[in-house]
Amino acid sequence: MAKASWVNAIERHAEKGILALCALFLLYSLVHWVFSSPRQVSVANQVVAPDEVDRSLLDLANRVKALNDNARPRSKRPRDYTQEMQEIRSAALPEGITMGLSSPRPPVTLPGNVETDKLELRVDDFKEIMPKPKAPKVWAGRELLQSGDEPTDVVAAHIAVVYPWDQLAEAWNEKLKNSIIKLNLIVLKVITERQEQLPDGSWSPAKQIKTVSVPLVDGSGRKLTMPVVLPYNGRNADEVRRTLDELAGDYWQQNIIEPEYWDVWWPTGQWGSWQIHLPRTEVSESAAEEDVSKVRRKPSRSRVPTTPTDWRRTGNVIPPATRTTKRRPSGAGGLPMDMMVPSREDIEAMRKKSRQPAPRTRVKTPKPAVAKPATPHTPVEAPKVTPVPDLYEQMQQGKVLAWQHDNSVQNLKVYRYRVRLVFVSPLLACDEDVKSSADARLLSLETPPSDFSEPVVVPKATEFFLAGSNPAQRAVRVIVFTHSLGQRVKASFNITPGRPIGRTQQVSVTNPMDGDLEKRTADFSTGAIAVDFDFKKRVRQGNMSRPTVEMLYLDERGRLRKRLLVEDKESERFKKLSNETRQ
Repeated sequence: MAKASWVNAIERHAEKGILALCALFLLYSLVHWVFSSPRQVSVANQVVAPDEVDRSLLDLANRVKALNDNARPRSKRPRDYTQEMQEIRSAALPEGITMGLSSPRPPVTLPGNVETDKLELRVDDFKEIMPKPKAPKVWAGRELLQSGDEPTDVVAAHIAVVYPWDQLAEAWNEKLKNSIIKLNLIVLKVITERQEQLPDGSWSPAKQIKTVSVPLVDGSGRKLTMPVVLPYNGRNADEVRRTLDELAGDYWQQNIIEPEYWDVWWPTGQWGSWQIHLPRTEVSESAAEEDVSKVRRKPSRSRVPTTPTDWRRTGNVIPPATRTTKRRPSGAGGLPMDMMVPSREDIEAMRKKSRQPAPRTRVKTPKPAVAKPATPHTPVEAPKVTPVPDLYEQMQQGKVLAWQHDNSVQNLKVYRYRVRLVFVSPLLACDEDVKSSADARLLSLETPPSDFSEPVVVPKATEFFLAGSNPAQRAVRVIVFTHSLGQRVKASFNITPGRPIGRTQQVSVTNPMDGDLEKRTADFSTGAIAVDFDFKKRVRQGNMSRPTVEMLYLDERGRLRKRLLVEDKESERFKKLSNETRQ
């Protein structure tokens, strides 16, 4: 009985033991293969411990980088097809073949260097062949500008210069004929230098001047800023070319080469183009004056600059600009002045004015009309605007007209000018075709300066003439002419010895902005000083001797001069200025 009990106990606990062993094996498997980290990792066909994986990966990366740095392209010598063709042509024909062959041609010379694709271009070679502009032509004088709300009297000079566009394009294209560079001439700026004549007749050193032009604004009135080309550093080629794309557009090239200027007051009593003062050149002479389409229009100030597709493919396409339309002055709410509704205060003021009694007027007996001699009146001819072809047409013809405006000149000074143009370097950002990287980083090239223009004298603002005398008070009467709001005005002064000739005085002039007559202070100062008078001076005219008045005076430069009353009254200049004041 005891033995049987022991066997049954083993049978009862055998299943539990097997189940426990299975549980232990499962636990070991989870810990060893699932939850625990691997003891070895394979990296690039190498088995390493987990803590050495980072170092192995770093070593592998360094080896790959070293292989890339030391790698050399495998160049395979191209087949010499020219030599093979020559060998075939020179080989003897088999017997029985009587076909005639032409004589072998000379070997073909391949352009460029076969070993390398670089053309070894240099910037100095392009700079040496740049032609200089022709000697400029200059106009100088007084103008009334339509700038802002009030017209402005200025003394200005307009400089016009012709550049041989075709010569530069032909010379640079000859240098680039074996390269893939597409030439496109882009002007960055026009530099103007001025010399002033000194009292001894010599000229001062040439000094670059700051020219003026109409501020560029967009449609909303915001000022536009010209794009600035960043220095090329070998990595920003795309950014540099995008800026050049914008500069090559018609808007910026037009305003760089031919900057716009304000309208001026014409002698006919209206506002018009300043190009009546633009000197005529061979470019303007080639344009027909009757063909209005060839005259350059004023570019629209509300026009937003546009860029071409690619400045290396499209070229300088300059479509004609359109003239800006003038609007009537507007009041509150943006309505025109003649459409504004009057306020309540304005209505009450008009009512009070209508209730006031009319002023009494004294009735005068009309006198019989006396016939007066008619005042000679010379009609003023409309000035002629200098015709200028469109800029694109000028480029096609091979001669481009550039101009500048100088408002810093002074009266009675003598000046002369010279001009040079600044172009974008054709090798900018072209590292693969230049001899050195410095040539590819150079932004611009300047043309040689032009010859100096002919000297131009700025006319003085005032002129005076003897008009009468008063021997009892030892005084003379002079008439001084000057300008105010673009109109010729005059004033009369009584002068005694030692007194300056002319001073400020109120005059009545027409405001060109609204057409109303108003009082303005005009400066009639001549800078001259009266010295002495001779009231018994006799002059001979023909066979007769007649008395007159002689005035000695010091002019604005301190030189002693004299004037005669009889000569001033009969001078054509005096009659011409008097006629202008009447008009």
